[in-house]
Amino acid sequence: MFEIEIKAWLDNPSETEQILSSFADYKGESFKSDVYWYNKDRNLKIRVREERLISETNTEKNTLYVTIKTKTVSDGMEINSENEFQISDKSAFELFLNQAGFCLQSTKTKISKNYYTQNCHIELVSVDDIGQFFEAEILSHSNEPSVVERNRATLMSILEKCNVPAENIEPRFYSFLQEHKINSKNRLSFPCNKP
Repeated sequence: MFEIEIKAWLDNPSETEQILSSFADYKGESFKSDVYWYNKDRNLKIRVREERLISETNTEKNTLYVTIKTKTVSDGMEINSENEFQISDKSAFELFLNQAGFCLQSTKTKISKNYYTQNCHIELVSVDDIGQFFEAEILSHSNEPSVVERNRATLMSILEKCNVPAENIEPRFYSFLQEHKINSKNRLSFPCNKP
């Protein structure tokens, strides 16, 4: 399965949320705590995520996920091949990672409001110490160029409909933004070379 995703800085989150709620279905709020583990010898990064989802009907669900992604960026859009599974004991799994030669690399906390429209999952996200973002993703069985372009057009249309400027698209990964201390207040001082 491939995730085709864009993320963009939000300059006016409340306006974006008002527009988004006019055409997309609200599905609740999620609280994600990510811990990234890295094995230098294998050049392998693993994310362990604790997620608490509070649905639109106030039903709460807690889940632990392990994710391995192969990430690429094309025209400001991420195209990720993702493998994910659930675990029941975070401490035991992290002990396993440590024993297998993985080291704790970084952590990240995200709070998201979740919406769905046009087979698209949209999140209005607040990332600790970085800022607020619009994230939109479509899951696809293919990463063929024609499929990616069709999904890109859908994502760009939704971005435009929400009045988020295309120049706010952020192609760099959150880990890069964290490492270089780039946030909503100083982001214009750290321009990126967008294709």
